[in-house]
Amino acid sequence: MENAFYRFMCAMDLDEFNVIRDSEIGASLPYADILQLFIIRHKDKMTISELADYMRLSRPAVTQKVNELVKKGLVIKTQSECDKRIFYLSLSDKVTENCNEPRMDTVLEAVDKEFSEEDKAIFTKILNFMADYVSERQLPICDGKLF
Repeated sequence: MENAFYRFMCAMDLDEFNVIRDSEIGASLPYADILQLFIIRHKDKMTISELADYMRLSRPAVTQKVNELVKKGLVIKTQSECDKRIFYLSLSDKVTENCNEPRMDTVLEAVDKEFSEEDKAIFTKILNFMADYVSERQLPICDGKLF
């Protein structure tokens, strides 16, 4: 099971990375910028501090790169409603519209055709457990709402 899981995760990560790299936008970007877009794409409510931690780079260096990506219209910074010092990062429509979707949809379609509803329910339960288990995301709460 471990080998199968690792093979799947590697294949999906590489596929999603290549989606950005092979897009019109990715063709003109250095590897570090593509990597930042890839990481931002995978985490809701990503902050510059979190991005710096993921990349093991200094916050000032990541801030400078993010600001360049904002100027290029590739990243959007949205100020937190709870803490005005915090800005969340997301990909702009320019990026999402120019990057073909990875093969996730076709993989899910193949799974849907190949396996029974019972098998898919068990698989869904396992995937949700794994996602919850590895998630380190601590969402801040403001006025009773998750942000």
